[in-house]
Amino acid sequence: MNAGIKNVESDICGEAFTQKGTLERHMDVHAGINNRECDLHGEAFTKKGHLKRHMDTDTGINNHECDVCGKSFTKKPYLKSHMDMHAGIKNHTCAICGKAFIRKNHLKLHMDMHAGIKNHKCAICGKAFTEKSTLKRHIHMHTGTKNHECDVCGKAFTQKGTLKLHMDVHAGIHNSECEIGAHVPM
Repeated sequence: MNAGIKNVESDICGEAFTQKGTLERHMDVHAGINNRECDLHGEAFTKKGHLKRHMDTDTGINNHECDVCGKSFTKKPYLKSHMDMHAGIKNHTCAICGKAFIRKNHLKLHMDMHAGIKNHKCAICGKAFTEKSTLKRHIHMHTGTKNHECDVCGKAFTQKGTLKLHMDVHAGIHNSECEIGAHVPM
């Protein structure tokens, strides 16, 4: 063994390894070989670490607890990411517009928006969206589902943001009138 020297390399992706066995396990990933199986229900994984993470989740081992809200996690890095959210730390910055995000996957979704990638398509009208949550809100427009109700006048809305704008009416932030008759900003 060559102490720390990466002298074996993947022909597919170019990633280098110090040991031939590690390269062989890596090549299983490229080949789609899932030879690490969950004993509880048979789900297979290409990497030992992925199986371990899955097993921790399956067995309910969440021994990393948030001091702020009590939520617990299977891995310390997951807790750290969660704590960054509480602290408002945004380590993932868009190279195009400079917008920063707490979570790496949120940056990826944002980058999809810049690239025009819209993987979430409405089965009713065909309109496509970058984010699944935006598609869900859109579908409420078709179904008429109004889950967001005003505590003041009882008017319901399909979107939380529309309710918030409506609440501004009652708070006197916009000039308009609510249907219950009181002069309030819209």
